[in-house]
Amino acid sequence: MNRLRKQIKGFIIAGISANLVSFFIYVLLYKNINTNIIFASIIGQIFGILTNYQINSKYVFNKKLKFRKKLLFLGYYISTIYIVAIFIKNLVYLNIEYRLAWLIAIFIISFFNFIFVKFIAFKDF
Repeated sequence: MNRLRKQIKGFIIAGISANLVSFFIYVLLYKNINTNIIFASIIGQIFGILTNYQINSKYVFNKKLKFRKKLLFLGYYISTIYIVAIFIKNLVYLNIEYRLAWLIAIFIISFFNFIFVKFIAFKDF
């Protein structure tokens, strides 16, 4: 249980770091450069995922993924990037402020991301 608790803490730290990167790029592209909200969300999420992978593989799980697992990791996160972007767009359409919409979407997907990373991506088969 101690190991799991340590991994959860590390995952939260990695997630916060990755989401700060993602959010900065999302706001920069959407509000400062005036790009489409879906494009801004997708690009921000890509940078966030790269940050998340680096922190999780190096510090949280102490494990680099092999090529097949990297493909699985990439496939999972490509689908979540799209889901998050559409979810944000729909929340904004419902007049939820774009930053709050981003936060709601990220908060919900974080639970699923931990399950995937812990029990699938970084799990030994």
